[in-house]
Amino acid sequence: MNDNEKLLQELNKENPNDYPQGIWNEVASWWHNEVLDKKLKEERLKICNDCEFYDWSLRMCDECGCFMPFKSLIVKMKCPVGKW
Repeated sequence: MNDNEKLLQELNKENPNDYPQGIWNEVASWWHNEVLDKKLKEERLKICNDCEFYDWSLRMCDECGCFMPFKSLIVKMKCPVGKW
């Protein structure tokens, strides 16, 4: 068994014959744990709501042009004016 097959088997402990599903589950887990953070989103949007650059009607930042309900959810994103 080569290294790739070992990795696939590790990712698919529950169902080793279903490689694509196991890989998808691993990617989804990583995505939700490392990329998206709902609690962080709430904290960031509270800051945005009080910001002079936040456009309530469009839910966008006038400084960077981003749709803030989505941008605030992504862990590695930053506020263009340094507020979070």
